[in-house]
This record gives sequence, structure tokens and C-alpha cells, in this order.
Amino acid sequence: IQNSLTLALIRHGKTMRGPSAKVREALNVRRDPTHGTDSEDWLGVPVTGDGKVHGAIVVQSYLPNIRYSEEDAALLGYVAQHILVALRRHSAYAELERRVEERTQALQVEIAERKRSEQLQAAYYRIAEIANRGESMDAFYRSLHEIVDGLLYAKNFFVALFDGRDTLTFCYVVDERDPVTEFATKPLGRGLTEYVLRTGRPFRGTREQRDALFTTGEAEAQGTPSVSWLGVPLKGASRLLGVMVVQSYSEGVVYTERDQEILTFVSHHIASALERKEAQDSLRRRS
Repeated sequence: IQNSLTLALIRHGKTMRGPSAKVREALNVRRDPTHGTDSEDWLGVPVTGDGKVHGAIVVQSYLPNIRYSEEDAALLGYVAQHILVALRRHSAYAELERRVEERTQALQVEIAERKRSEQLQAAYYRIAEIANRGESMDAFYRSLHEIVDGLLYAKNFFVALFDGRDTLTFCYVVDERDPVTEFATKPLGRGLTEYVLRTGRPFRGTREQRDALFTTGEAEAQGTPSVSWLGVPLKGASRLLGVMVVQSYSEGVVYTERDQEILTFVSHHIASALERKEAQDSLRRRS
């Protein structure tokens, strides 16, 4: 915008009228062909408000018989003021819309968080309830699966328990790709489940993140590769009980940090429920 006649008018802050060459001379602007052809007559009025120049309106004529008068200048000045008012109204309305949108989004997040909190609270009560039912372990795990599936995608779900020494038992398995027979009691290996057990921390990974573990030897690939894998440790009061895992074979389902937080929250209550369940079963066998 260097050598712009319009910019010079804005800086000047007053109406200018006449052949563009003369206006340019009056405003001390150098001729610059990149700003177009000189006009026979040129009229520019600043758009002012609150003692500031906000812009300019310019009309120009390339015909010798069309010249702008003082009345034209006054009319254009009148129009300029109305344009400024309209722009301010539009800006105020846009700001109001933005604030309404922000508040709406905040309310939606607040409602979603409240709903999620209510779901987690309900899950906690349901876990406590099924732990005290006295039903079989198979029924207990089916109920747990139903609870987890109500909180996040858990079409593929398993619970593996650790005996505290060197054995891992897959006590409940539902999987779309791998047969249940591939999940059994086995010695500890180098799978992702054992990786979570070994580190005592949740692991959430895509194929690429899992491949990075396989490359470094931290873990070994087992079973059908999933698109997204999420495992959390089941930590009891005195020891690590096992691992709970959900996984997705669908490109449209990738577990998020929020999913990890939810599954970790649930895992604490499931671990407590498992310990109560084991204690109840132990007392039942003794009696």
C-alpha cells in the first residue's frame, strides 16, 4: 500500500476532491503505476468516528464531463457515517453471536461432563452391587463387560488376572477376530497385556505406537492387530490383580485420553469388587 492515494487520505483525515494527479500532489504521494490509472476526477471522504479515522470511501471518474461537486462530497460524507454505524452494529451483533456461541459450547461441555459424571457414579454403584450379588464369576464378568460397554466402546473386551508369580489367566474374553481358545492360562510373556502388568501403568496405542514397542523389544505382537488398544492395570489394595483391556478393529474407533481416564476410574472399583468377590467365594468354599 505504499504510495496509495487512499491510504494518504486516511492519514490526512479530511475530504479531498479533484483530478487524482492534483490530489496526489496535495497529499505528497508519489506516482505509482501499480495503483492504477489516473482519474479525471477523484473524491475521497474519511470514515470517522470517536475522533478516529476508520477507513475511507472513494469514487472516481475517468470521463472529462463527469466531475464531483461539494454536494457530492457532502452526500458521500453522509453515506460514510451511515456505513460506520452499520459496520458497528454488525460488529456488535457478530460479537454477541460469538459470545452466545461460546456460552452454548460451554453449557454443552458442562452438560456432557455432568452426564459423564452421573454415568460414572452409576457405574460405581452397579459394580458394588454385582460384587455383592453372590452370582457366579462368569455372570460377574458379563455384568462388568456390560457396565464398561455403557461407558466406552468395548465390543472387544477381556480381563486377565495375574497369580502374583508367573501365570496370567484370561478369565473373561469377548473378541471379534481371535477365538476364545487363544486366550488361556499361560506363563507370562511379552505381550501388551504383560507390558501393562510389568509397568503398572495404562497403555493406549495405535498400530504405530504398538509397533514402536515391538521394535524396541518392550513388547511382542500377539493375536490379530487391532486399530486401537487400551489396557489398564487392576490394582488391588495390596497387589496388582491383573489387566483389563478393550480394543477396536474399526478405523472409526480410536481410544482417547478421556477413554483412558474413564477405564482407569472403573478399573479401581472393579479391582475392589474382584477382591470382595474372591473373599466371598473363599468364605463360601470354607463353609
